[in-house]
Amino acid sequence: MTEFLPFDYWAYHNRWREVHPGAKLLFGVAALVGACLVHRPLAGLAVGGTAALLTVVGAGIPLRVYLRLLLLPVGFLSLGLVSLLLDFKEGRLVYTGLALAETVASRSLAAVAALYFLIFTTPVGEILALLRRLGVPALFLEICILTYRHLFGLLRTANRLRLAQLARGGRLRGRLAWRVAAGLVRQLFLLAQHRAHRNYLALMARGAEELAFRGRPQVLRWREFGFFGLWAGVELLLAWCLGR
Repeated sequence: MTEFLPFDYWAYHNRWREVHPGAKLLFGVAALVGACLVHRPLAGLAVGGTAALLTVVGAGIPLRVYLRLLLLPVGFLSLGLVSLLLDFKEGRLVYTGLALAETVASRSLAAVAALYFLIFTTPVGEILALLRRLGVPALFLEICILTYRHLFGLLRTANRLRLAQLARGGRLRGRLAWRVAAGLVRQLFLLAQHRAHRNYLALMARGAEELAFRGRPQVLRWREFGFFGLWAGVELLLAWCLGR
């Protein structure tokens, strides 16, 4: 287990790292709006596929990395679709809501592809700094950045607990392995919560009533806005034409 997020690594090591975050945000928001307009699986496939294509081919994110990180939201989505597809009627298990499940799946995957494009190509600090300049409330942004920092503390604590378990010969199997894993998860969240509270107290002790959102200075190039604006229009056009 590593102490960094794969999204955070590729946000600093992709082909579009130097592109102004506003241009990438323009496309990401347009793709997300297009995902909300989707009513048919074909439209969702077109919107999400376009966003995924720009992420993998345009930004240079390895396909295996993209697909591996896509497994987590797909797993959550699959569990949620079961309740839409299956139902009990008169003591029998029947299939219901197939059309609704297709719509939910297509919208969800398209929305995930839109968000993946943004977080794979733009560092979180630059996104928050841009949103700050656009007038997004500071309280919302502070919650976002504190949650983001908390993830790194969570990963660091999990890594240390795992190493301590392995050092004590903790490769267990069967029911005992599940019990040990449950105990590790409980201890992980307790320690991470305690560390987050200490970080917050340290921040307040330094008189930081408001977090600073600093992004790297970016050069505004209208050609980049034109390129991503064109693709944003394509996304909305696909969602409108294929989703009706």
